[in-house]
Amino acid sequence: VCKNFVGSFLCICPAGWTGQTCGENIDDCINQPCQHDGYCSDAINGFICNCTGTGFQGPVCEININDCIENPCLNNGICVDGVNTFTCDCSSTGFHGNKCENEINVCDGSPCQNNGTCHNSDSSYICNCTDTGYTGKNCDADLDECMEQMHKCGLGSSCLNLIGTYTCICSDGSTGQLCDMNLEASQKEAIMAAENRTVVIVSVIVIVIVIKSLVMYLLWYLKKSRRMKGRYMPSEVEQNATPAIPLEKMIDPINGERLI
Repeated sequence: VCKNFVGSFLCICPAGWTGQTCGENIDDCINQPCQHDGYCSDAINGFICNCTGTGFQGPVCEININDCIENPCLNNGICVDGVNTFTCDCSSTGFHGNKCENEINVCDGSPCQNNGTCHNSDSSYICNCTDTGYTGKNCDADLDECMEQMHKCGLGSSCLNLIGTYTCICSDGSTGQLCDMNLEASQKEAIMAAENRTVVIVSVIVIVIVIKSLVMYLLWYLKKSRRMKGRYMPSEVEQNATPAIPLEKMIDPINGERLI
């Protein structure tokens, strides 16, 4: 709208315009209306905020986008929204990782004691205490095999509990670690075993003596045979030799004995 004055005029500009003749667009982004680093684009009597990559939305990028809306956390992890990101709380899941995707091996810490076997179970573990002599969550409590009737003592014996195990107190007539052997039969077996050992030892001694005797006889025989053997072969050398030495004075160089 133009208003005339004496020697002049005045333009009343519509919204979004300025200048003497309303030919200049007002920069609506000059006051940085877009929040959280949103990009402002000027328009006619307004502006547009581009919130891409900010993690926010809304006319001026004022509303935080819920990054947990698609439930990115796995295995019942709890999603905690952040600014253009999220974190997963895996503390009660038995898993770990950015999205609770990796199972935690609780048994790596060896929670089972006294040779108990550890098995992973969801977010916890189970200890198998079989044959350890212990019981409890971590196989850390002594198992009273006698009270629980889990012992193997036999033949009227009594059970005495020990830490991690037990022992059997045998009655008259029984023996063995579990008192499961008849004492008389056990003694007979021991006597027979001793007799068998004696027979074996005597046999070995006899064999050694026989072998030693055979070796000594063989050595004697070879020595005698070597002394008795020989051949008389007169030759030209023998005829031209110096006067002979009587055989009774000649000594065998090998064993030091006279030839005759």
